[in-house]
Amino acid sequence: MNIMVTGSGGQLGSEFRAMAPDYAKWNFFFFSHEDLDVADDEMVAEAMSRCGCDVVINCAAFTSVDKAESDPARSFRVNRDGAGVLARCAAARSAFLVHFSTYNVFDGESSMPYRETDKATSHGMNAQAKLAGEDLVRSFASSYLVIRAGWLYSPFGDSSVRLKIKKV
Repeated sequence: MNIMVTGSGGQLGSEFRAMAPDYAKWNFFFFSHEDLDVADDEMVAEAMSRCGCDVVINCAAFTSVDKAESDPARSFRVNRDGAGVLARCAAARSAFLVHFSTYNVFDGESSMPYRETDKATSHGMNAQAKLAGEDLVRSFASSYLVIRAGWLYSPFGDSSVRLKIKKV
């Protein structure tokens, strides 16, 4: 199985890169944002063709909630447009798309746990861009999984929590 991972230089993508050697039967192809502009149809189609990918794991994201408010175009380019391009190109290859979104598509004001079918209520630009990306994935991908993640914990990235373990 050939697996393409976008956003491989970020926190989540770095986790996939770190675990890949444990899955020696699978061929991983890693693309950071320097390697691949996920919002560029031609670049993405060519990369998928070159990899012969069966699965696309989309870890590419503009994750800065604060910067998305001052630069919404950048957030929408990656989180909405990039998701749409990946969905269309994956569908053209009959590849399965795993798309990571955010639980911030909800405003957090419900007294009950949210269900995936609940109406999104977020007002932030980053969450709106991520939700628009989800909509494109559902519209274009032939087979997909959307994961709404919360805070990520790993040794990679600026937003990670680093644990120091003292050997006794």
